[in-house]
This record gives sequence, C-alpha cells and structure tokens, in this order.
Amino acid sequence: MVASAVAALAAYFGLPVDNVLGLVALFAGYPLAWLFSFLPTSWTTARHLFSVVTSTALFVFFFDWRGYLHLLSAALYTYYLTKWYGRERWASVLVMVLTMTQLSYNHLQHQILLFTDNPGTEHANFDHTAPFMVLVIRLTSFAWSVYDGTRDEKTLPPFLRSRRIPPSAFPSLGPFLGYAFFFGGFLAGPAVDYSAYDRFAKGTLLPPNVSSLRPTLKCLGEGLAFLVVFLLLGRYDYHAVLTPGFDSLWFGYKLIHFNIAGFNQRCKFYLLWKISEGVCVLCGVGYNGVDPKTGKHKWDRCTNVRPLGIELALSMRDLIENWNIVTQSWLRWNVYVRYTGDDTVRAATDGSVAKSREDTRGQANVLTFAVSAFWHGFYPGYYILFLSASFAVQVSKTVRRTLRPLLYPPSPYAHLLPLYNFATWLATVGFINYLASAFVLLEWGKSVDALARVGYIGHVALLGLWALVGPLGGGRWLKSVQKRLGVDSTANGKLSIAKGADAWTNGRDASTMQATRIAPPKTTTRSNTDDVNSETSDLRARRRPASPPAPSHALAFTNGVPVAASG
Repeated sequence: MVASAVAALAAYFGLPVDNVLGLVALFAGYPLAWLFSFLPTSWTTARHLFSVVTSTALFVFFFDWRGYLHLLSAALYTYYLTKWYGRERWASVLVMVLTMTQLSYNHLQHQILLFTDNPGTEHANFDHTAPFMVLVIRLTSFAWSVYDGTRDEKTLPPFLRSRRIPPSAFPSLGPFLGYAFFFGGFLAGPAVDYSAYDRFAKGTLLPPNVSSLRPTLKCLGEGLAFLVVFLLLGRYDYHAVLTPGFDSLWFGYKLIHFNIAGFNQRCKFYLLWKISEGVCVLCGVGYNGVDPKTGKHKWDRCTNVRPLGIELALSMRDLIENWNIVTQSWLRWNVYVRYTGDDTVRAATDGSVAKSREDTRGQANVLTFAVSAFWHGFYPGYYILFLSASFAVQVSKTVRRTLRPLLYPPSPYAHLLPLYNFATWLATVGFINYLASAFVLLEWGKSVDALARVGYIGHVALLGLWALVGPLGGGRWLKSVQKRLGVDSTANGKLSIAKGADAWTNGRDASTMQATRIAPPKTTTRSNTDDVNSETSDLRARRRPASPPAPSHALAFTNGVPVAASG
C-alpha cells in the first residue's frame, strides 16, 4: 500500500520514485521524535533502544537486510576496537580505514553492479550508501573521541576537548548502538558527536521547560518552502541540457537554464537538510545552549546548511563555509588536523600551538581530499566538480589578495567596492551552477557533454583569470599599485556573509580567513557544542595553522539525490 501511494505521488509530481521515498523517510522522523518525547529521561535504556528499533525498521523497510548488516557490522567492529584498543592512536586510524573501505565497496557495488544489472537506474540515488556515509562520520568521530579521552585534556584544542570520552565514560554496547543508529539524522544526517548524544539521552542537554516547537516549525517551514520552489522549477533540469533541442537555443538562454537548474538542485538539498534538522530540533538534540550576546536559546547544533549564506556568497570560500557544515568539520578535525598533529596544543605560557612542517601540511591536504572524494563515491562527475572548485578557490584567493585591497580607503577606487562585490557574487554563483551539472549527471560522457553545450565557459573564464593574475603578471602589477597607493594588503574590512545584507558594503579579512580555516566555526555563525562558543575565539587567537585543502571539505556534497548524507 505504501509503495503504491509513493508511486502515485511520484507520478503526480513527475519525480523519480526514489526521490519521493527519500522525502517520506525523512518526514517519518517527525512522528518518531514526537513519540520519543514521551519516554522519561530516567528511561535511558528505553531511549537508546527506541533509536535502534526505529532506525532498523526504517532502514529495512526502505532498503534491505543486506545493507543493514553492513551498517551493523561497521558499528560492532568500531565498538570493540575502541573498547579494547581505544587508547592507541592506530585504533582510530584503523576504524577510519575499515569504515571507508567498506563504504567504498558499497559505493562501487551501487555504481557498477546495480547499474549493470538494472539498466536505466542510473539516477536511482536513494540507496543504503547515504545512511552509511552518515554512519562513517559518527563512528570515526567516536573513535577519535575515545582516543582523546586517554590524553591530557589540557593538551587538546577546545573543540576536541569538549568531545573527549574518558575511559570512565566509555559506553556499554546499548548506548553506543543507540548513538550509531540514532533516528535523528540517521538517513540524511547530520551526525552529532557522542558527548552531545549522551547528554541528550540522559536528559541533561535540554533544560527543563524549554520548548522546541517554534524552532521545529521554522525548520519545517523552510524545508516545505524549498520543496515548493523545487517543484515549481522542476522543468529546469541538467538532464534537459543533453536533449537535441538544447543546442539550438540562444546561448544566453542556455546560461539562464544552467543557473536556474543549479539553484533548483540546491533547493533539493536545502529542503532535505532543513527537514532533517527539524527532526533533531523537535526531539531536543538540536539544542545548543544560550547565546551569550542575546540571551536566547540556540537550536543550531544540527544546522548543516545556511541557504542565505550560499546564495549571497561573494567567493567560493564563502559558499563552502555555509554548505554541508558538519561534514566539513569532520574532515577538518578528524582527517586534516589528525595528520598534521595540530590536535595537540603545546603547553606553553604564551599559548603557542604546535606547528607542522609545510610538507606535512601538503600531505594532509592530499589525504583530506582523498577521504572526501572516496566518502562521496567514484562517479567522475564528483571529481570534475571537486578539482575544478579547488582550482577556483586558489584563483579567487589570488584575486582577492591582489585586487580587493585597492577597493578600501585610502585607495581612490574604494567607491567601486559594491561593483566588485556584485561581480564576485555573480561569478561565484554562476560558476557553481555551471559545475553542478557534472555533480548531477555523474557520468564522464554526460558531464563533459553538458559543459560543452555552453562552450566550457566556466573553465575558460577561470583559466583566463588565472593566466591574467598569474603568468601574465597582473597580480604583480596590482601589488605594485597597492604599494604605490600605500594600501595595506590585509585591510579588507570584515564581512559576515551569513548575515547577507552586509555582504554588499563590506569586505572580509583575508588574513583572518586564512588563519581560521581549520579552526572551529565562528561563534557568529555556528558552534557545535555548548562550550565551544566561548573557547573558539581564544583558540583562534592563539593558533595560525595551515589551511586544509579547499576541495577536500569545501564542496563536501553528498552521494546522490534526494538523500543528502551529511556530517
């Protein structure tokens, strides 16, 4: 009966059945969160069991037992490895290797074997790899938190210190499985850390008499609004680019189609992430303490996307910082920082931080990119996007360092700043809409064909800009102009893109961005735990580590649509 109802809905809206299945699975989280609220906080075992039973039932209903056994086996070997060898660093590394290998096997099985046996299912993206991606983040984060629990907490950065699991707090199997299969975000993320889940399950995370109804309705309302937009713009699709008639269209209309299609694809992720966030908020795990500035309760622990920050982004970096936020944090802290050794704060009176060698940072960049790429899967379209976006980040960084300082006082060109901001916004959004076609079409031939239909305009423009500011000497000339005008190359003002409105009149401090690239999220945008907000600024003031690779966490998209697996 459910299958026929889903098929009818899919036919009515003209959507693939798997897309509708994904939405039904996510909306099922709301009644589950409501039922969960009736479990007393003293019934911790029942609360853990509720997650295991409901998530198992949902998974088996929408997928199959074979996929579930993959998830369960990964959870079990992670638990026992960390229980027996958690104090050893290699155990956390082994958990990462094993879970990523198992996930990669499932990606390849879905990508090759399923499509070979079932021609025409190339876009059936709602499969068990999506919740497996979320589970990998949960399990590897848990393993590192257990390892951190055996270390002196004074040597840990605040972000890691707040998540450590000391040996005395190591959970029994029941609570661990409750965490691994927690129904909030199980199918699409985000993956909260174990310390937050533990407080949530024991009823100590959410203060008494604090209602989650209003923030839940806000998330749900935003998700439904994006759903309406997605349905209204449904005819603007990247697959339409490959039809014979598209070639005969006016070039300007082709670009318009690409941009609307890109926005529509983002709306799909916006609606899924917001709906999933609403489930976490409703059950209480989305609570994130009180804002010290406003005194209001915060519900952003499970915020995984900031649509306004993305749509008003003035650079690839701004866009990246507002997309798939939790996955970025996972890659930053559990891959890049672990490899460089910056997960240890040197106990010095001046508060200095242990600095890694440049070659180690370069290796960490490559490793982080590889983990991110394999986490997503093996479709060529992903790699077209990742590599192109990485190059775009580097080029835009050069442009911002050489050109933008000339648009601030005392430069005589300061009045051109709004025009510069508009141009960078147009270029950023246009380029990501151009690249997103490869992410959606997945296959090499289709991706390249789609980009060719618009003359590879994004890559041509990017290469031209790179040549202009690099080999042709434009960057050096702009630096000389800065020196002649007495302009400070770091005086770029401040910008909080998440607030949107200021983006058109202010700049952003490039040196601050560089310094905080692997630091925890800013308190003005989002913190992941109650106590990180107050400590983040202190950490940022004391550390100046190298940046993690732009492509590795930057465009941490997800494997498939509609289930946007996240961190």
